[in-house]
Amino acid sequence: MQHQPVTRLVMFSTGTFMTYVLNMWVPILAYLASQAPNWKVGAPVYLAFQLFATILFIGIHYGLDREQRVKRTTQNA
Repeated sequence: MQHQPVTRLVMFSTGTFMTYVLNMWVPILAYLASQAPNWKVGAPVYLAFQLFATILFIGIHYGLDREQRVKRTTQNA
């Protein structure tokens, strides 16, 4: 995406929007006032989000790395 500024802009803005939406609603739903101070849902939800983000990050990293290797091999051929 180095030479695709519009794609980068759309991906960045979509990611920012989704982050704001999640940060707005997840704490309200995960940390219910009626369960305070022993929340049953909050920590597992945030742990699941963190694991998902880590797996997604690693997947994107390897996907972009593979794409670069394919580009190099097709340019050298």
